[in-house]
Amino acid sequence: MAKKTIPENTGVWFELFGISNRIFILKDNTTLDFRLGMPFHSLDIYKKGEFRFIGLKEGAEILFKKETPEELIKLINQANRKEDILILGK
Repeated sequence: MAKKTIPENTGVWFELFGISNRIFILKDNTTLDFRLGMPFHSLDIYKKGEFRFIGLKEGAEILFKKETPEELIKLINQANRKEDILILGK
């Protein structure tokens, strides 16, 4: 089995759910434009927890292998879908 490596573009492991709009402005005035796909910094967006419409795809657990148990618990608590909880729990 080939070893999985994390590409520079972490957006491949994320998806939008529950929305139809594709442009958002966060509280810190960061503009997210999803019309061209997921941004390269999707992992940072997910970890901040300010944007509740981004979810994990299958295989995203590789992104969280080096996280501490405390950080994983924080991410599980802020998860918005049961699929995210299952992926983070792997």
